[in-house]
Amino acid sequence: PATKAGTGQCLPGMAEDREGLIDGGAEGTTLQRTIGLPSAVALTVGSIIGSGIFGTPGIILLRANTIALSIFAWIAAGFVAFAGAICYIELGTMIQVSGGEYAYILTAFGPLPAFLYVWTSGLISRPGSLAIIALVCGENIVLPFYPDSMDTEGMYLSKTVAVVIVVIITLVNSFNVNWAVRLQEALSLLQFLALAVVCFAGLVFLIKDAGTNGTNAHTNFRSSFSPYCSEREVTGYGFLSAVLACLWSFDGWNNLNMVTGELKRPEVNLPRTIFIAVPLVTTLYVLAVVSYYAVLPQASMLSCAREEENDGVAIAFGQEAMGVAGHAILPLFIALSTFAAANGTGFSGGRLVHAAALEGHFPAFLAKLTEGKEPAPMAAMCFQGALAVAMLMMGDLNSLLAYFSVCAWVFYLLTVACLLRLRRTHPTMRRPFRVWLVLPIVFCMIAAVLVLVITVTQTVDALIASAFVVVGIPIYYAKLRWFGQPSSSFSVQR
Repeated sequence: PATKAGTGQCLPGMAEDREGLIDGGAEGTTLQRTIGLPSAVALTVGSIIGSGIFGTPGIILLRANTIALSIFAWIAAGFVAFAGAICYIELGTMIQVSGGEYAYILTAFGPLPAFLYVWTSGLISRPGSLAIIALVCGENIVLPFYPDSMDTEGMYLSKTVAVVIVVIITLVNSFNVNWAVRLQEALSLLQFLALAVVCFAGLVFLIKDAGTNGTNAHTNFRSSFSPYCSEREVTGYGFLSAVLACLWSFDGWNNLNMVTGELKRPEVNLPRTIFIAVPLVTTLYVLAVVSYYAVLPQASMLSCAREEENDGVAIAFGQEAMGVAGHAILPLFIALSTFAAANGTGFSGGRLVHAAALEGHFPAFLAKLTEGKEPAPMAAMCFQGALAVAMLMMGDLNSLLAYFSVCAWVFYLLTVACLLRLRRTHPTMRRPFRVWLVLPIVFCMIAAVLVLVITVTQTVDALIASAFVVVGIPIYYAKLRWFGQPSSSFSVQR
């Protein structure tokens, strides 16, 4: 049976079926399996596509120093995300419970590393991501009313709209899982169509202008291998930092594993979803970036990057490709995209809090479900929503999340290491999906390099994040001393 690392005891809340799979526990303690393949694809695509593709291409070009290398950086980031997602398929089909990284780390390495993960992600990263995505959505809803520049009043209005968005998402996800899933399906469809319009408009310009001297399309792609800044060399370090920036736009590739306990036939639908969603998003991203280069001059994209304008590239693209109407249409597209990402982030983040509460690492009341045919994690959703609203009331959210970007890749590395450890400690456990062993090893090596790059370039942020994680260790042992070993809301016999 599945055991706690080093204890020989079965994991609370996880039972092995006759085929050796770790599944949910006693009836009444877990959420129902109601998410089918279309909903799973919508959740994954919607969680990945947020605002990154609309704002970061200029930053990628700035770091890569050539158009060709910047496009390749997007492809490389898609490969890294896809490799990680494939590794997560093996874990998710073997450990068929919600909680994602938390459940896998708990299974492979024990309660302390799992607590440190949920301490960091459940209290900061997840609600912080929800808050910042909602804020970007609010800014783009307000932006058409401030065509020149966003003043103080506009920023306050954006935060107010962001708070309303968080409250709506929290309420919908708290009362009815079916409503939340249907909302995600509708938003993801609109999100996909919005990005498809951007790609189509750009490709029209590419076909029309690529052969005409003096056009942006001709100029950009003719000199795609030439550095935009002749005084700066094209370096491997610059490319790595470009890939790292691209990966921010792929964040969310792991969200479906957070809700595996609600996925119908996870051994079938988890692999299918990943093999549909991640390549689809990668293709859309590459087409969108090519579209930007077909319409905008390099100088315009670099200006947006240097001035740190959120979604500036997409807004400039809309104005160039669609005229005055683009100033209203593109913010609407971005608002739809970020609303979908916020709902997907909130949906999956609530399951992490719920899973941690079931295991006793968060207060037990956060595991409370609503009554009815399709129970929802109301307490966990409200807890996450309250943290997100509190963060919106703070100052610079970008700085807050920058502190924890290194933590994200440390825990991605640790999670894929769980796969390698479980191959050794539980070799006979049935794995409906089994990855080629080279893939997790390569992913761990890439993740380690990315952690090193972040640590070198953002040393202060990395130190602050590390200090927060370390503070969780005495809190964990103090909790053990005062309340004893956490017990699950249900136990499993061997």
